[in-house]
Amino acid sequence: MTAPLRLAALCSACLAVVSVARAQEPAPAPFELSAVEHVLVDDVHPGPGGEPVVDVYFRALTRYRLPVEHLRPVDVKLKQDGAELPPNSILSLRRVEEAGLGIAVVIALDRSRTMLGGPFERAREQAAAFLAKLAPPDRAALVGFSGTAEVLAGFDAPLEEVRAKVQGLEPDRAAMSTVVFDGIHQAAELLRRSPSRPRRGFAVVFSDGRDGGSKHSLDEILALAAGGPAEPRLPIFTIGYDGRGAEGLDALRRLAAASSADSAREVEAAEFYDDVLRQMRGSFVLRFAANLDGAPHQVAIEVEGHGDARSAAYPAVQQVPSVTMQTPWQLPVLLAAAVLLAVALVVSRRGRGGAAAGAKLRFLGGPLEGRELALRAGRTRIGALPENDVAIPAPSVSRTHAEIRSEGDQWVIVDLDSTNGTRVNGAPIRSAPLRSGDRIRLGEVEVLFES
Repeated sequence: MTAPLRLAALCSACLAVVSVARAQEPAPAPFELSAVEHVLVDDVHPGPGGEPVVDVYFRALTRYRLPVEHLRPVDVKLKQDGAELPPNSILSLRRVEEAGLGIAVVIALDRSRTMLGGPFERAREQAAAFLAKLAPPDRAALVGFSGTAEVLAGFDAPLEEVRAKVQGLEPDRAAMSTVVFDGIHQAAELLRRSPSRPRRGFAVVFSDGRDGGSKHSLDEILALAAGGPAEPRLPIFTIGYDGRGAEGLDALRRLAAASSADSAREVEAAEFYDDVLRQMRGSFVLRFAANLDGAPHQVAIEVEGHGDARSAAYPAVQQVPSVTMQTPWQLPVLLAAAVLLAVALVVSRRGRGGAAAGAKLRFLGGPLEGRELALRAGRTRIGALPENDVAIPAPSVSRTHAEIRSEGDQWVIVDLDSTNGTRVNGAPIRSAPLRSGDRIRLGEVEVLFES
């Protein structure tokens, strides 16, 4: 038998082994996609790094404006210039958090005399707490405004320096007017003109919304935030203080709506910051293969009948010719190596048993007391909202409180910036591995982890 024939026979044998091994593996646990009610395409970025691909940054949100966790390429309908692209054109679909891309945020704080006292102190404290939850590769900047608008820290400043600037910020007692729109314009321009920041950028504005003397109009800010035909949308989330009248809050709400962001009142600020962070980190980045021909194109994303589109000017990038095999024995050799690697991975998984084997939660208290829940591979989100994987309607449990993840051979629990915290065996945690017998406390609800 010749060498190529021997290699071909080896490939066939290896494929048979893989088929048998996979047939003996348990079927993966199915999951249901949370109902999507909003799809927002914020940015179309063609040719990152000069590659013949396009990155699409989009948000898939539920009716509660929370990001959908489990989204697969098969769940997404991708169109370019109105024509649906084949599924194999999607090269990857990842959340910003999972891709390690980071986020960029501008905090814009109203320092005017109308914010004196508790409102300003709370705004400063909550903004600093929000910045404390960021970590590299995240970036942040700070804009303050009263009688004038000023960039107090740019994206080149370390995160701790930006946070220290926020903590040291004082109200401007001398200013007789507030240039709210100029301050927001500064924040938007900072996002537009900082190419080295993470691509996923947004702003959070805290103000009473009452403008006096700005050079820029509200309509100008609305257009800037919404983005042009070939410019990304800049989500601007707004928090309004209405302690001295609510006449300025309508402008803040209009600004948030124009940029497909959310708006809240000052009394809701603490949870609002957490929801904004989840929404931005839970954004998706879809990459698809494209012919970068130097022409403008429209890209549309649709999930469960909800969709959005945005245009971008593609650069002209020469396509790289495909590689061909130079000798007849290269293909079977590569196939054999790939198959042997696949066999090794299957056998390795079977030998370890996997993190998903037999793990469960047993509720020791709260409204689900006495119930047991078998965990599945991937993520299990826990919180008070009914759309969580595990819904616990208890006052001490946050809307999205924590999630349990399978990571290789172990399980990990992660607190999702909950109000009352998550504890494992009595100790407060941000993230911690789980072992059989660990007692988890979600607010006042106690759960036993078993595996």
